[in-house]
Amino acid sequence: FVNGRRLPVLSGTVYGRFESNHLEIESSATVYALNSETPTSVLAATNEPDLKVWIRNDAFWKGYAFNRATYIKMGVRTLLAPFPYSSAYFNNELQFWQSNTASESELFAFFRMDAEVSARVRRIMVVIRWENTLEGLGQLGYFETATYPMPGRRLVVGIRAKFLN
Repeated sequence: FVNGRRLPVLSGTVYGRFESNHLEIESSATVYALNSETPTSVLAATNEPDLKVWIRNDAFWKGYAFNRATYIKMGVRTLLAPFPYSSAYFNNELQFWQSNTASESELFAFFRMDAEVSARVRRIMVVIRWENTLEGLGQLGYFETATYPMPGRRLVVGIRAKFLN
């Protein structure tokens, strides 16, 4: 076990939201920069600076349909990581997350888009989400954690009902 010196970390998030009667738009960008200044050979792999940038956007249309019998919200969610970055991993022996800049933990740039529709009819709520809608267009898949691929397209259906006595 080797104690390192300083581990400078800089992170920040910019967030914006617009909402009207029929439109909802959200956008955020998160930047996370990590740099270790440890000269020892044991921690030399962490000396490379690492920059992680995630850009998220949501755009939804919402409103009543079928003579106000149902309220519908539909739109897309996107996530863009424009630069490759190293994945942190959980060290079980030391019980903390640590940076990993080894070549096998490098995560490539990726783009993900989810399409979503939700509807409320009286006391029943139905949500249908098609995750990773653009799978196979421009990229063959992606990783959000090193060595664990994210699933391809998934269809998620949820139904909630509220029963009153």
